[in-house]
Amino acid sequence: MLVTLAPDLPQLARTVTGVRNPSPNIVGRSQFLRKVPPIVAGGSLALADYLTTQTPKSTAGEVSPGMGELEADGFRLYKRPYGASASGGMRAISQGKGAFPPYQFRIPGGWKQKPVSVADPSGPETDTRFTSAEMGDLLVVLPPVFTFIDDEDSVDTITIDEIAPPMKLLPAFAPQALGIGIEEDGEDVSDIKVLKKKGLTYYNYEVKPHSLVSATVYQGRVYVLAVKASQSQWGRFKNDLQKIIDSFEVIQQSA
Repeated sequence: MLVTLAPDLPQLARTVTGVRNPSPNIVGRSQFLRKVPPIVAGGSLALADYLTTQTPKSTAGEVSPGMGELEADGFRLYKRPYGASASGGMRAISQGKGAFPPYQFRIPGGWKQKPVSVADPSGPETDTRFTSAEMGDLLVVLPPVFTFIDDEDSVDTITIDEIAPPMKLLPAFAPQALGIGIEEDGEDVSDIKVLKKKGLTYYNYEVKPHSLVSATVYQGRVYVLAVKASQSQWGRFKNDLQKIIDSFEVIQQSA
């Protein structure tokens, strides 16, 4: 497993030891992550490292709300609409607690948005799904931060690297985002990158056998985008799937 750290994140450690094979139960996330060792950085106590080359043509009249125009490279920019959601489950949550900041990513033309609900196989925190018979499947889940930490006072301000390092965090949401359990020893992960985008830290993973994940934390939510493919889809379209992951970004609110 390769771990690539961004130059401006030297404090993130490269290996983590701890509990193996955590329960997929969402309620147990904070208890599982509690074993992350703290470090002193910059004079304040912080947590060390917290947890396709062929593009199908889009069909006129089948563009999802929030989807931009088809660009020269065959991709569209999807911006999750404010307020109302494509997800029945997330629509109810956002109306009850205030609309959360949206996100965006670029996706090849031809992908179709699928309906989700509180009965979604990945749970009620599932916000959207897209699918392509040719390339694979995409899922965005938005679990609340309070299911990962016990400190209620820091829920809205904590960052992903303050919660846990990459290999500590992935097993906590993998059952929901990928439908599989992840071993914390890294055997299931081919690559990890820690990136900065407009001040936010993102953890990007390549997970065996054929999945890619990007995750960040902003204003009380963990934003997770995952794409999965079959062996044949992976061989033909991994580069396009990687472009989706690399483009994932939370739209931050202006101060």
